[in-house]
Amino acid sequence: MITTALKIGRDELSVADLKLINRSAKEMRSAAKVFAPFKHLRKVVVFGSARSTRDSPDYKVATDFACEMVREGFMLIAGGSEGIMGAVQRGAGRAHSFALNIRLPSEQRINEPIEDDPKLITLNYFFTRKLSFVKEAHAFALLPGGFGTMDEAFEVLTLLQTGKTRIVPVVLLDRPRGKYWETWTQFLTKRLLKFGFISEEDFAFFKIKHNAQDAAAEITQFYSVFHSARWVGERFVIRLNRSLSNEALVDLIGVDVLPGHVALLGNGCGQLLRRDQAVMDQPAPQFEPTGTMSEGPLELRVREHAVLDENAAERPACAALLAKHWKVVRRLVPRHTVRRAMADDLCDGPPVRCEVDDVSPEQPRD
Repeated sequence: MITTALKIGRDELSVADLKLINRSAKEMRSAAKVFAPFKHLRKVVVFGSARSTRDSPDYKVATDFACEMVREGFMLIAGGSEGIMGAVQRGAGRAHSFALNIRLPSEQRINEPIEDDPKLITLNYFFTRKLSFVKEAHAFALLPGGFGTMDEAFEVLTLLQTGKTRIVPVVLLDRPRGKYWETWTQFLTKRLLKFGFISEEDFAFFKIKHNAQDAAAEITQFYSVFHSARWVGERFVIRLNRSLSNEALVDLIGVDVLPGHVALLGNGCGQLLRRDQAVMDQPAPQFEPTGTMSEGPLELRVREHAVLDENAAERPACAALLAKHWKVVRRLVPRHTVRRAMADDLCDGPPVRCEVDDVSPEQPRD
């Protein structure tokens, strides 16, 4: 950073460019400082219209969803204004909320639950605000909205499609019997998919839900087995919260799903399964796990062999390959039971605040 600052000093940039670079760095530092004490907690980012009124069905769904996610041990991130943002922070409560507010030319009122809270961050630039949203998100929930919501929706999907962000669940949440996201999906199908601008696999990036409970279940089920994923050199590493059965592993590493070399590791302490192409017709291998959950998440490592030609040894990063990895993650997610952290009647009625223990840097939650 010091080297970059010195180079900027000799580059003879305009005053406007220097101000933009300086302010952007300050905003990113401030946001990172606020989030740092809570890095051990998963967070859901919620987008939606600032114009939704308190008596609208969308507002109630957003409030209920925030309450459900707090019940499951998540924190919530939204904007700092009213509408869906205010609904989220009312449902989650002050202790479980972050707000990324944007400074606008017209006066914008901060919603009451998050006003004067140290987790309220006011930013000048939309791009630093978006960066903070995406960087901190372990899941996204989008409710009906206007230009801003569409901008955020396509930004998230573009980052997932190009592999420039972590693999996370994306839920498009609407009121019961609402058609907002179905109409939006029809546009994608008729205007983007039909003309070849996107692929069928891209529709695997999101799920449409019509109530808060189903939306919360989609996110919690996603993480019941799947932990995280990343590239390590030319290997795509999928980290798991618990080991898979032999049958599930053999199914996952079939030719049509994951060609190449696959290994399941317990905290890096030993290889459990290896499949070369010559073993495809062999009986299913048996193994005993060498790692335990107390040692950390298990890892499913995938090395892709696909190359463009004999001289192309670079890591493949095309949208189709990434969509294939997304499908693998989806197959790791169980389709049934969802863990409940609190009593089912915790959020009965129109909740204003979930009465659960406050979360703070000094009181981490499991």
